[in-house]
Amino acid sequence: MRKMNWPRKNTHGDFYIAQVIVKEGELVTIDWTQAGRNPACFEVLISYTYAVPECKDGAIDTAKFMPYLDEYQKYAPFKLTEYDLKMMPYLLYHHCALWSFTPPYDNLPDEYKKIAALTDKLANRLYDNVDSLSRELYKIYKKNILPEVDVMKPNINNYDDVLNFLDTKVATVEWDEFYGQRKFQAPFITQNTLPDENLVAFLNMGIPIKSALELGCGEGRNAIYMAKHGIDVTAFDISPVAVANAKHIAKDLKIDFKCHDIIKDKINGRYDFIYDSGLLHHLPPHRRITYIELLRTALKPGGYFGLTCFAWGENCAEEVNDWEFYEQKFSAGVAFTRERLVELFSPFFETIEIRKYKNQAPDTIQGLQFMWVCLFKDKRG
Repeated sequence: MRKMNWPRKNTHGDFYIAQVIVKEGELVTIDWTQAGRNPACFEVLISYTYAVPECKDGAIDTAKFMPYLDEYQKYAPFKLTEYDLKMMPYLLYHHCALWSFTPPYDNLPDEYKKIAALTDKLANRLYDNVDSLSRELYKIYKKNILPEVDVMKPNINNYDDVLNFLDTKVATVEWDEFYGQRKFQAPFITQNTLPDENLVAFLNMGIPIKSALELGCGEGRNAIYMAKHGIDVTAFDISPVAVANAKHIAKDLKIDFKCHDIIKDKINGRYDFIYDSGLLHHLPPHRRITYIELLRTALKPGGYFGLTCFAWGENCAEEVNDWEFYEQKFSAGVAFTRERLVELFSPFFETIEIRKYKNQAPDTIQGLQFMWVCLFKDKRG
């Protein structure tokens, strides 16, 4: 690392500034204030690109970055997760794309011209390589940082070992690429600020809902709608790109967006309402057990659970039974019959409604007529 001689007026409050503070060639402290309100994982990567000479042409050497990251973590009051590592390149690309300049930078002060040139080079490099860079960082994380307890054990000794083993036998969607590249124009991509019509209908029923948990929130459209109606919302998604987009879209609202694997992480607190628009149908059958356990843990007795999922017979997803699911790897999701949904949830929930999604409702997302919309109530109430 080397000392950067930035203009004095830029010593704080500008996210061009490296968060690592160096004195006589040695790391002495790190500024956590993040005046630009950026995640720490973004700050550490951008500080590296601006402080290391090898990055002057816009190239990021992941092997050389990891020692820098290790040093950063020695002083950090937190530990970066696998999601942070995967998110870093996307956040940096987003920043560089927003703050790119046009050569020859004649309208900029001399002290900013080097920064402008580097920002443009980074943007051009990341345009072609952001996905591969994310994958490289994640591979390095798994190899060097991932705690041993998270590594798949060779033996099956308990219930969790069985579930973890089955996880390795199924395909998954690369959600970061899905939300980052936006190649598939799904309704929740093209209409990412509009809520589901059934969620709107539920809230219009007048049932008092003070707190809500959303599972698989994507870019936050339903969480935003609930927050605007005075509900205290916690929203989870496994994709760091989706969560970053959600936080940007909802920057003026108080929503607790979390980037975690909701199925494997513990949930603190209980909620009046849990909503899922598109998570269940992407889970393998064995994780539906975990899913229902999650609902029963996180939902208050007598609380409500809303669900939107693929409907059998609509040619929108794989139509297979649970055993057939494991015979080949599916990643596009599975469809449910009405009877199967009742079978899954009736032991613990009263079925209030199962119907098809209605298009044409004003100010709601359109094009989901192939989905079931369901409302259940906890039987403990």
